[in-house]
Parts: sequence; structure tokens; C-alpha cells
Amino acid sequence: MKHAGTPVAIRDVSKHFNQTLAVDHVSLEIAGGELFFLLGPSGCGKTTLLRILAGFVQPDQGSIHFGAQNITNLPPRARDAGMVFQSYALWPHMSVTKNVAYGLNVRHMAVAEIKQRVDQALKMVRMEGFGDRRPNELSGGQQQRVALARALVIEPRVVLLDEPLSNLDARLRDEMREEIRRLHQETGLTMIYVTHDQKEALSLAARLAVMKDGRIVQVGTPGEAYQRPANGFIAGFLGDVNLIPGRVLQVDGDKVHVQTPLGKLIGVTGSTPFSPDRKVQCAIRPTSLYPGTEAANANVIQGIVEHTAFMGDILQVRIITGDGTNLSVAALPNAFAHFQPGNSVTLGVSADQVIVLPEDTDQ
Repeated sequence: MKHAGTPVAIRDVSKHFNQTLAVDHVSLEIAGGELFFLLGPSGCGKTTLLRILAGFVQPDQGSIHFGAQNITNLPPRARDAGMVFQSYALWPHMSVTKNVAYGLNVRHMAVAEIKQRVDQALKMVRMEGFGDRRPNELSGGQQQRVALARALVIEPRVVLLDEPLSNLDARLRDEMREEIRRLHQETGLTMIYVTHDQKEALSLAARLAVMKDGRIVQVGTPGEAYQRPANGFIAGFLGDVNLIPGRVLQVDGDKVHVQTPLGKLIGVTGSTPFSPDRKVQCAIRPTSLYPGTEAANANVIQGIVEHTAFMGDILQVRIITGDGTNLSVAALPNAFAHFQPGNSVTLGVSADQVIVLPEDTDQ
């Protein structure tokens, strides 16, 4: 059944645990029906924020709204939020059917409606026929499907997912990512998903918020955050990146000329305006560097190949430049001839692939 999706508003929420500030004045607007990710390293506050949304943790200040309703002081059961835990949190002594039905029984629903909803939920997650089994008779992926069914069966306003795939192996993670994408598309529910896995966030999210030290440091689509990160922390957290320190020489429209240890680089900036003599860093993805200088207006970098590693779909290469800077390059395997250890190489990178960022003082 397709839902309209409930918007969620987080307004100036903070939370301390003793002297530790876990969530620091966070405000977010999440659209109804959005698949929204909270992404960040361990200890950044993302799980605490999710638990505040679920009602398991009470904020010190601020408010939470589901649609027009302020639910800040409501207990978890009264929020109509479905929760999917990292550990599955299934009752080991109950069958799959009873696990899925648990939330409906607590709500004292009629037996016939409980059966109809449970059957529908198990079908939705492709677990029909498993109702009589116990959790210990299921694989990890099957247990997570049951946990999803249990969250969906109550027809929640919002589904909260706390690193739901972290206990699965790589193949099952890929499979379950597609299942979550399908379920979101079929239900239209608002889903808020916590993870530290960049691949999950970049491949699934409609939008994401990157957190650090309890704060939101950037909100946007995966493409915006990856291609135009707000700072070096985000650039490095969302994928491999070379960060080259430098100083602004001049600004020419949307182009920034930067003096770096590699020589002069021309790059582009996002929302941060720069003026001459400003200390900055140039973010260059390993996939943006290529042998030769074929691209128009390419930046040229000279170096020596120190090491290569064949990874199947790409060739990982480490380059040492004349000043001792290490550069990481991710090339197609057919470029292997260019990248033999000890070879001198000329690399090109177009200006629009050099992102000029503020100098990070607290990475």
C-alpha cells in the first residue's frame, strides 16, 4: 500500500550524556516519503539522534515533529514509528509470524486484521511461507527481512533504520540494499536511515546529512555531497580523495587559481567564496586523475609511480611527486602500461575536478 509519507522536522535538538555533547543544536527538515540518511563516523551522534526520533532518548532541548504534531514528549509506542535495529532484535522464542504480529498485539487489534496485516507484510518482504520458523532457523538476511516486516506491519508514519545491514556479509548487504530501495518505492513511507557506510548512503539516499561531533556539517543529495563537499572532512569521508594544501593566487569567475606544492592548480569552488592569499586545500578524487593531458585546460602533475595494486575493475596506483607528495590514482586496468613502478608519469586533471575547499583546522 502506497503512503503519502509524513514529513519530519528536527528543530534545534541537543543532547548531553554527562559532560559529553552527543547532539549539538541539530535542525533538519525531511520531506514526506523521503529516504533520508544520517551519515558519519562512529561517535558523531547519528544513532543518538535516531533514538531521539524513536523516543528512546529524551533531548535536553529542541523539538521533534511528525507532520504537524509535536511528538517530543510522546513515548515510543505513541509515535507510530517503525524501528529496524542493527541486531534484528527478534524474539528468539517466537515464530516469525508472532514476531511480526507483536506490535499489532500490543495495540489490541482484532485477530482477523492481525493475520491479514502479517500475511501482507511477509509477502512484501518476500518471506511468505516462513511464518512458522523461529529466528535461529533463518539466515541473517532473512532475519533482517522479518525485522523490516515487523516495522512495516504497524503501518507507521516513519520508519527508522539503525545500521540495519552492518551484520550482513557483502553479498547480502547488496541484496538487502535493493530490498530496502524496493520497499521504499512500493510503500512511499518516510524512512530515516543511520549508517557509517558511504556506499549504502551514496547508492540509496534521496538526500543525506553528514554528521561530525554531534553537528550537521552538510545536507544535500549524494551527488552534491560527493562532487561538491563543504570541507575536507566530508570529501575524505565520502570516498578516497587527495587533499593538497595551497594558497589562493587569484579568483577568475568560478575558477580559483591556487599555488600548491605540486605547482599552480586551477579548480572550482562550491558555496565558499575565496579571496587572494587565503589558505585552502584542493580535493582531487583518485578517479579524476588520468595519464596524459588530453583534456582542455587540464592541470598537469608530474610524478613517479611507487606502487600499483590490481583490484579487478580498477588499478590503484600511488604516485610520488617531486616535492614528496603522495597521490592516489584509480585507473582503468587498460592503463597498466602507463603505471609501472619506477616510471615517470604525467597526469592530467580538469579544473572542474579540482574542488577548492577551506583549510580544515580540526580534521
